[in-house]
Amino acid sequence: MTMPLEARKKQVKLTFQGQTKSIPQWANAVGIHEDTIRFRLKRGWDHERILTTPVDTSKQRFKDKTVPLWPAPEGNDEVSRRVQNLEIANTFLMDSLEKVELRLQALAKQIGALDREEACV
Repeated sequence: MTMPLEARKKQVKLTFQGQTKSIPQWANAVGIHEDTIRFRLKRGWDHERILTTPVDTSKQRFKDKTVPLWPAPEGNDEVSRRVQNLEIANTFLMDSLEKVELRLQALAKQIGALDREEACV
C-alpha cells in the first residue's frame, strides 16, 4: 500500500549512527514509545539523546509533587478544603448507597409477593 503524498511529506525522520528511520521504525528498534520520541523531539532534544535516554519509569518525578490529602497539615487551607470536600462526598455517597439498599430491599419484597401470588394462581 502506497502512502499518500501528504502523509509522506509530514513523516519525520531521525538519523542516528548513520541510519535514518521514521519515528515508528525507531520506536520499534529502540523500544521507546512513539509519543515519547515525538515529545522529546518537540522539546528540542538531539536525535542521539532522544533514542538513547532510557524512559523514566520510576515515577520519582511525580513523588515530589504529590500533596498528602490525609491528615491535612495544619495551616494548609487548600489541603484542608480538599479533605473537607472528600468528607462531604463520602457522606453523600454513603447516604445514597443506603437509599439504594433500602430500595432494593423493597423491590425484593415486591418480587417475593408477586412470586407468591403466581404460585397461588
